[in-house]
Amino acid sequence: MHGVRIRENFGIDVLEGAKPNAGWLGPEMSGEDGATFKEKLHWAIGEAKARFRVDDKKPLGAYYDFELLQVDEKNNMQILLYGSLSRDENDILPGHIWVEREFLEVQNMKYYCPTVLQACLKEQRDLVEHYHRLDDGTLKPQEEILLLREKREDMKAKLDMVIEQQTSLKWVNRVIMWCADKMPSFGDSFLGEKSSISDTTARAADVVEKAIANNMMTDARNNRRRALLKKVHCTAPLPPKAVEDGGSRARGQ
Repeated sequence: MHGVRIRENFGIDVLEGAKPNAGWLGPEMSGEDGATFKEKLHWAIGEAKARFRVDDKKPLGAYYDFELLQVDEKNNMQILLYGSLSRDENDILPGHIWVEREFLEVQNMKYYCPTVLQACLKEQRDLVEHYHRLDDGTLKPQEEILLLREKREDMKAKLDMVIEQQTSLKWVNRVIMWCADKMPSFGDSFLGEKSSISDTTARAADVVEKAIANNMMTDARNNRRRALLKKVHCTAPLPPKAVEDGGSRARGQ
């Protein structure tokens, strides 16, 4: 998945020289089985070009290859994204609408990450209430005032941390920043390196390997996402049926 765009830079197509799978007509017609990932992606690109009226000889767009975008908190929905920049509202596709980033991000969190969102909002409210309870409004000596100030600063830092931890789920913002950065590939910095490898396929594979090994920001973000999901699901109350079963079903989810 990560190497699709890098291989394109070496003149290697999605199928890497293989012929299309003419017997697989898409998931709606043929189901999920019967085709490799490369064959499914090749079909999806062709289908998107046909629907969006993109010339088959032209690229669908710039492929976002930094990460596989996880849309929901259950990891049930992923997006492989090809992007192109719109100049204004008149440049969007028929049947589509223009929405603000904040609106799309909030809707994504609300409908696809509801458990995490509610847990984070509750944690924020608890911290804000604790912050307000620190000062009872009475006169205090200088030492207590300084201590109160330290506690408030500590509470603010915790609140910032709770807000920041949601960033790993906000893929919409990352994609928009990628567009603002002119849609680079995560392997761009390695494409210009000199190499003693003469075979094109092997040279492309070498660049892919280097790019993946240095994609540390994505790795760190994925780790933060996993930690947040684990934290939320571990602290969330058990559903009624799981409680009756002694919690065994919740542990298996």
